[in-house]
Amino acid sequence: MPQTPLSEGFGSVSGMSGSTKFDEVLRSDYPLGPLAYAPFLGDDGILIPGLGNGRVMSVEKAAVPGEKPTLKNVYSSSGSPSAVAVNTKTMYLCDSYAKSIVVADLPDEEGVSPPPPRTLVSHYDGRILKGPNSVCIDQRGVIYFTDGGSFGESDLINKTGSVFMFDPNEEGVDGQPGVLRPLALNCLAYPCGICLSQDESQVFVCEGANNRLLRFVQHPRGVFHCSVFHQFSGGFGPRAIACHPANGDLYVARFEFNDVSRSYGSVCVLPNAPNTGIRAEFRLPVQELYGVAFGGVLRRTLFVTARDGAQSVVWSSPM
Repeated sequence: MPQTPLSEGFGSVSGMSGSTKFDEVLRSDYPLGPLAYAPFLGDDGILIPGLGNGRVMSVEKAAVPGEKPTLKNVYSSSGSPSAVAVNTKTMYLCDSYAKSIVVADLPDEEGVSPPPPRTLVSHYDGRILKGPNSVCIDQRGVIYFTDGGSFGESDLINKTGSVFMFDPNEEGVDGQPGVLRPLALNCLAYPCGICLSQDESQVFVCEGANNRLLRFVQHPRGVFHCSVFHQFSGGFGPRAIACHPANGDLYVARFEFNDVSRSYGSVCVLPNAPNTGIRAEFRLPVQELYGVAFGGVLRRTLFVTARDGAQSVVWSSPM
């Protein structure tokens, strides 16, 4: 497939699809983490955790036409949320400081203050988690998350990362609601991005330090089987993943260090089908990509977060 050269600057970037353009949405001095779709926010519906500042922010349209959107704080805590998933108006946060999954409700339309955030999961089998990296939730309220620790804490030499699911519909110890189960325990090299397939029958996980995408299939119910869905080559590895809500294609953000090589960052498109490889690659002018998510009207806009020097950048493009 012929490659489309990069356009100059950061305003719009061409991909290999020919007509696809990524436009710069905003820049921030805050380090920004992976994005999440939040339907209660309206058309844009995008939340972004601010790494290290305890905040979760939303992308707000500019009041004046022609100006760029801004970030609005919707949640503050004493912790350090590094990723977020949303179920109605409840947020499930990966708190890297507390090494736990934290549940936080948002204020209602009347502005009534929600109850304090509460820890949902912090230990497994008597041991504290390494530090959750990414989280997603299905329509039944089952939560899936990666537990790879800080960047570099689990790697090819020290494969101690895990993938967990928490089912709140089951009865746990002492009659408490919820059961935590590992899908992969202390055997992965920096598991990070995670998403569900379109029909929620499969779980996809970016194993960053192994430069590959894993797939977990449930068959029969309650039994998960793991295999390599795609092996990448070059760069550090996949960092984030999102599933197209209409066609089920997988959009994978591939991470590389900006100071290692003066190249480009890419979001690869993988059809969720057997015997297929990368169908398209969208190129961005920086390599440290951290997040991808679909939002906007009918969730047909792809948002990407990346680090550019001392700033974070958010791009978007209709898909």
